[in-house]
Amino acid sequence: NFLVAFVLLSDGLFDIAGCDISTGEFFVGQTAEILDDLVRINPAEVIYPEALAENETVLRLRDVFKTTPVYEKLYHRADIGQIVSQVFGGTVRTQTEKTNCDNAVGLLAGYLFNTQRGASIAFRAPYVYKSGRQLLVDSATWKSLEIDAPINDGGTCLIDVLDNTKTAAGARKLRAYLRTLSGDIGEIRRRQEHIGHFLLNPDVMAS
Repeated sequence: NFLVAFVLLSDGLFDIAGCDISTGEFFVGQTAEILDDLVRINPAEVIYPEALAENETVLRLRDVFKTTPVYEKLYHRADIGQIVSQVFGGTVRTQTEKTNCDNAVGLLAGYLFNTQRGASIAFRAPYVYKSGRQLLVDSATWKSLEIDAPINDGGTCLIDVLDNTKTAAGARKLRAYLRTLSGDIGEIRRRQEHIGHFLLNPDVMAS
């Protein structure tokens, strides 16, 4: 389950950072469609600066997700760079030059530093959310397609039908594919070729 942090940038975009403390998955990025993206990610909790509590977008998010405001003193501090390094280790080495009090990585690190004291979490190197060409789907359409959650209690969604993975890592990879649907025709064809290989070689798929 993902924990996602976001901050509002001066240009109107949202800086986001998310992690799964059970698996170490970690991503960063920026978006103009924060609600649509969060519906696709389906985080267990969304955190944001307390100063944005009455922001129109935040008020909408609070109706959909479990949200937690984070007070400025937890992340707006002189040693936030050290805290980021302590929480995420060397995984954000390439981002440290821009790590400061006003981005999502700093907010996320400050929150984890105060809520997960003593926890041993090995985070992976972050990937960039929405990098490359993406198929854009708004939140209402995403819900109606029932890709990763049924509309009605007890219903079946697409991932229930597709998920025949044997490992937790495989299940996470499948969900990652569904969260970030590719709009790159080359990538789509490569995935189709992989599926075709398994269909033509059932002995490989069975193993």
